[in-house]
Amino acid sequence: MRLTESKSSAPFIWCGLATSELAALELARLEDILDDEERARIIRLRAAPQRRDSTVAHGLRRLLLAAFTGQPAHSFRFYRDKSGAKPKAEGLPQIDFSLTHCHGYAAAAAGAFGRIGIDAEPLDRKVEPELVNDKSGTEYETASGTIVAWTLKEALSKAEGSGLALGFSGLNVDINSPRLLAAPASFGNPAGWKLERHCHAGFTIAIAFGPTGAGVRHGLH
Repeated sequence: MRLTESKSSAPFIWCGLATSELAALELARLEDILDDEERARIIRLRAAPQRRDSTVAHGLRRLLLAAFTGQPAHSFRFYRDKSGAKPKAEGLPQIDFSLTHCHGYAAAAAGAFGRIGIDAEPLDRKVEPELVNDKSGTEYETASGTIVAWTLKEALSKAEGSGLALGFSGLNVDINSPRLLAAPASFGNPAGWKLERHCHAGFTIAIAFGPTGAGVRHGLH
């Protein structure tokens, strides 16, 4: 599995793949590096494809942390400061990470000395434009532009820590560059954020990496 370095100077790596392309043995190897808590959460998912996608995403998260630290992928332990908070890895205070999985795709990202979020969606997913438009009235002319904007804003909200609870109207993004133009105060200076877009196997993937700051909220992964 290829771990992908960012296209920018931001210190992060990521990996994503179509889960249906994985052989049973590869899936089993990813499941083997998970801990009991991860397996228990995954087994509660009702649909087998969801369990597969979640297994891959959590396994990729561990492989990324192993690439950063040189530690065995199975050795990491995760905790939350409080219920609903963004997970952290024990003993790795300077590394942030994020994962995503949906409809046959899974991905994870990890970065040092900053906040990171990743999101992936099918390119043909239909999203109502009003869910993505920002306070300035920016509108996205095509369905593909709308889903790209959605994934960028979702990645940003994961990195910031609030997830969907943040709401997207306060986030103004240029989907072509891509870059963050305006954001709530919890993001700090929008110019300090790095955004990337990737397309793979019929999915659009967005990664957001930004500075840490005082008063940062943490939630979701």
